[in-house]
Amino acid sequence: MSILRLRPMGEVPVITLDTISISNAALTVKSCLILHGAIDMRRFAAALQQSINNYTPWIVCSLYVLDNGSVVVAPRNDDCSSDGYLDCEICDVDAPYSHTEVDVNTILPQRVHEKMNCVELAFLSVHELPICALRVTRYLDRVCIGYCLNHAFFDQSAIVYFFSFLSNLYTNNGIPTIKCPVFIPRAHCVQSEFSSYDDFANAAPSGYSSTSSSCGVEVKVMPHQTITLVFNTRRIKMLKGQSSSNHHNISTNDIIHGVLLKILAKASSMDDNDLLQPKSSTRLRLIFARNMRSCLKREPEVFGDYVRMEELSVSIDDAALTSRLVSLAEKSRELVSDELSADRFKQEIMWMLGYSRFHDNRCKPPPDYLTDRHAVIVSNWSSFPYDDIQFDSCHFDELRMADSWVGSSGAFVRVNRRRRTHDTGGPSKDTIVAVMDTVYQSVIDAARSISSSECDENLFSCSS
Repeated sequence: MSILRLRPMGEVPVITLDTISISNAALTVKSCLILHGAIDMRRFAAALQQSINNYTPWIVCSLYVLDNGSVVVAPRNDDCSSDGYLDCEICDVDAPYSHTEVDVNTILPQRVHEKMNCVELAFLSVHELPICALRVTRYLDRVCIGYCLNHAFFDQSAIVYFFSFLSNLYTNNGIPTIKCPVFIPRAHCVQSEFSSYDDFANAAPSGYSSTSSSCGVEVKVMPHQTITLVFNTRRIKMLKGQSSSNHHNISTNDIIHGVLLKILAKASSMDDNDLLQPKSSTRLRLIFARNMRSCLKREPEVFGDYVRMEELSVSIDDAALTSRLVSLAEKSRELVSDELSADRFKQEIMWMLGYSRFHDNRCKPPPDYLTDRHAVIVSNWSSFPYDDIQFDSCHFDELRMADSWVGSSGAFVRVNRRRRTHDTGGPSKDTIVAVMDTVYQSVIDAARSISSSECDENLFSCSS
């Protein structure tokens, strides 16, 4: 393995983070893009250098907590230099790539700051936490670009755009033909603030408390099991066509949400589980991440954390007894209204800014769904334009995500897209893969049961 260290050619501006960005900055996103083909590392380095110099200078920075408690993004200086740097690991493997044999953790950046690997960093200091680390592993037939990226700058939409922009620089010899990235913190979405504490306290969004709470609350990492749901995109398309005229625009994500609700309802009915505490609980909660850029009329080149956690709540009986999966998908679609979601998003931002102001606390209070045993938390990354990532003819093949941490929610689900090629040499097809991590055996059993008997048997399959 070799290390490519890149430094900015000019001065890097220092950014002072707002209170909301600070709370998001505690999370480092770790995943890997698998590309089919080969890339020229000299051209890749040149494109990355140009991005640092002219478009994304913050990737050579770290977070620093000042004496007054504010947090700034400034050039990384832990190598006796003050101008900042980015390390990109380069590794060549003299063998073909195999999805089943390559552990994703081996193609992620290895030589990273210890805080990038800290699961519970949200409750520690972000001081000296780097914004970015990269690793390029070149197999005989694939290129794996592993990354660790700070969530305050890079939600999944921004990650995809960053690598799309980088590949655009690479392919066009440094002359971008798409819009250049720009960092705009989501706090800029609101232009007003609460006039009094009472106004603030009465406006607390669902899942938050207006009373002061410590950011040192511990979220336990639980031992968990994993099951993979592989969805048939052809069957999903057929189900979408069965929706009523009032819900003609249900999405692939809505279908997946319906399946997850059926699984959790089945798990709740099993005798040998403690999924529902208290036992009198009668509702299931599906909490899923949503990219808010289109709602806010912001373009994809806008970087920052523009994710809102939407909540779908249905009764256990409705989820268990509804025979048509499409009906549950329609409930998911009813929840998503661009106008309402944008207003709620802005209200939540305004409230979290008020929390910091009225409690002199720079962290937002922890959401209650982290410890809700009858909640499923979904991060769905399947709908982004990965095909825009293309270094000449080296094109996107698969997204692989690092192992997740699991709190005491019912399940944590990571949904991504994987392109599967037929052994016969035929055309490739897209596959939606949902990796479900849960501390409950009943959830695993319910997924297998529904896959084999209680759901369209061709819709999805399960594997451990």
